[in-house]
Amino acid sequence: MKISKLIIALLLLPIITFGKVIFFEGSLNEAQREAALEGKLYFIDFYASYCLPCKLMDQTTFMDPDLGEYIKGNYVPLKLNIDAFDAYEVRTKHEVKVLPTVMIFSSGG
Repeated sequence: MKISKLIIALLLLPIITFGKVIFFEGSLNEAQREAALEGKLYFIDFYASYCLPCKLMDQTTFMDPDLGEYIKGNYVPLKLNIDAFDAYEVRTKHEVKVLPTVMIFSSGG
C-alpha cells in the first residue's frame, strides 16, 4: 500500500510543480552571479512569515503557469525573508517598508 501511494505521489509531482515560479535556492550573491551567467535580470520577493498578502501571492500569483514560464525565461527569482539577519542590509538599502515588495535588478545589482 505504501509503495502505491509513493508511486502516485511521484507521478503527480511534475503536475503539481509545472509552471509555477520556482525560486532560486541560494544567497543574494549567488542569485546575482547566476543572473550574470544566464544573461538575465533577477528579482527579489521580500516577504515575512507573518505577512498574509505574501502567503496569498505564494498561493495564487506565483502558482500561475504563464507567469512561471515567463519568469523562468527572463529572471532569476529569489525570496528574501526580511526578518532574517542577512536580509537587514538589503531591505534597508532598498527601503523596503511594506510587504509584499518585489524589486527587479540587473545582475550588477
